Amino acid sequence: MMIKNHHLLLVLTLFLGIGLVSRPLPAQAGQPLLDRMSAHYQTLAPCVLSFEIVQYYDRNATDYQSSLGSFYIAGPQKFRVDFIDQELIYDGEWLWSYDRPNGQVIIEALDPQSSLKFIFNMLLGNWENFRVVSVEAPKGGETTSLGLKTLDDNDYFNAIFLKIQRESELLQSATYLDFNRLKTVIEFSDPKRIQPAVAAILFDTQRLNAKELIDLRP
Repeated sequence: MMIKNHHLLLVLTLFLGIGLVSRPLPAQAGQPLLDRMSAHYQTLAPCVLSFEIVQYYDRNATDYQSSLGSFYIAGPQKFRVDFIDQELIYDGEWLWSYDRPNGQVIIEALDPQSSLKFIFNMLLGNWENFRVVSVEAPKGGETTSLGLKTLDDNDYFNAIFLKIQRESELLQSATYLDFNRLKTVIEFSDPKRIQPAVAAILFDTQRLNAKELIDLRP
């Protein structure tokens, strides 16, 4: 009886294991999913979501820095990020970085290779510089995994991996490897709507003019 039970357990384990194996899908199946995901965030705007970003400084993942923040979306070209001591607003043209401890504001162009720009592109659907190269959807799993590459293989982002929730089609996490193959991992909460009047206050840069300004605009 013990032997029969053992064989039954083994067969059941193998059956479940096979059922949960990732199903590779055609890469072209990924773009419609990305478009639907971005449409959700665009529909919800203005909205806010929490995130945690972990940047690794060696390939062994032993040296790293972790930060928690809030990411606000006001529309197709505007976002705001709040960290503990820093507030960043992109008004669609310039990035306003307010350092709260010293009361200093820097106005400059947004670095296209920054993590902030990367997050914004992923959420708002700026896919023109990316292509989907792999799609995996584990049976019974809660997420679909997408692999992306830049159109220019020599670009800053060497490889990108997204996990999208199957039911809500919202972004759960994004991982990218830079040109040195150093990893950055970003995990997201589900977005929450905010009132337009609140968003107007949060994205008001006029109040920052009263601070010490370092204007790096040409």
